[in-house]
Amino acid sequence: MSLTAKEIIIKFEELKKKFGDTKEFKKYEQEHGHDIDFIKFKVKHKLRWNKKTGWNKPFYTTTKNIWIKDRKNYNKGLRKYGYYQTIQTGWKLGESFENSSRCKWCGKILGGKEKRFCSTNDGIHRKLYSKIMSIGKKRHGFDLNKNYHVLIIPKLYEYDTSPSGRLIVRPTGKKRIEFKDIEFVINGKRYPLTKKSRTI
Repeated sequence: MSLTAKEIIIKFEELKKKFGDTKEFKKYEQEHGHDIDFIKFKVKHKLRWNKKTGWNKPFYTTTKNIWIKDRKNYNKGLRKYGYYQTIQTGWKLGESFENSSRCKWCGKILGGKEKRFCSTNDGIHRKLYSKIMSIGKKRHGFDLNKNYHVLIIPKLYEYDTSPSGRLIVRPTGKKRIEFKDIEFVINGKRYPLTKKSRTI
């Protein structure tokens, strides 16, 4: 007998109260916490999936850059050990400003006739993005059109709007995109593109 979304949340919270401090539950939470969080998000915002029309409300994945200390990785630009890593923080209702208005590779705001990528030399950003998507599909069956498939590429800039509607631009602290910072997320499990530090 399958449980409803609300029943899954209740069961999870009950198990957390009883076994939250155990090693086994912590491992379970690490493996399935992403799915539980998404179920909570669906219930909170009354999201429903339809095979023909898709989700009844638009939403998008939110991410942020965090600094990871690592004595084996020296960042020459920042002159300290470590690296930036992009992590998924959750989801938000609404159309993603980032996905619809920014380069899918570097995150730069698009203008003019640009729709998905920057007008860089020979369309290099379009080529790099296509290459990454091709690698993800071959290695892991990755497909952005599937549920719970998320591509994580570090953002160089964050954008927001002031109450008056003015665009606010904030550097994320990351100077460039590297292959080792790109990940494919499938059902909450992360698959790094590579462990090598290749600068784009």
